Amino acid sequence: MLASISRTCIYASFTLKRMIGEGTPYSVSTMQFEDKTLSCRNCQQPFTFTSGEQEFFAQKSLVNEPKRCPDCRILLRMQKEGKGVDHGASVPCAECGKETKVPFKPTGVRPVYCHKCFFLKKQELQNASTQAGDPVAELDSQNEE
Repeated sequence: MLASISRTCIYASFTLKRMIGEGTPYSVSTMQFEDKTLSCRNCQQPFTFTSGEQEFFAQKSLVNEPKRCPDCRILLRMQKEGKGVDHGASVPCAECGKETKVPFKPTGVRPVYCHKCFFLKKQELQNASTQAGDPVAELDSQNEE
């Protein structure tokens, strides 16, 4: 049993080295991602696999690209949960106006974004929080003065 686990680890290590290069340290932050246009397995419509999504996949050690567009993924998830197609709602994106399907009925209190705009907003918030810095450290520096 231990020998088979050891062989599996060696094989995985060899495969990873072969995929990324022998001397290259594997780090998500050093990898460059570019948007890719893929075709959906279900509806055959093209969709964009953004660089942010690719970075997320790499951080989670997911090696396969998505096979379905965001709308078809939502529909498949709803079917697996036993919810009908009528359970969700088709609403316009608050940012770009594109029609998008969501697995809930919006109340109108919060804006609803399409998949692309949602990730753009998320990246903007992350960038803003990293540029703002650490609020505790800022307060400490103000108190010292």
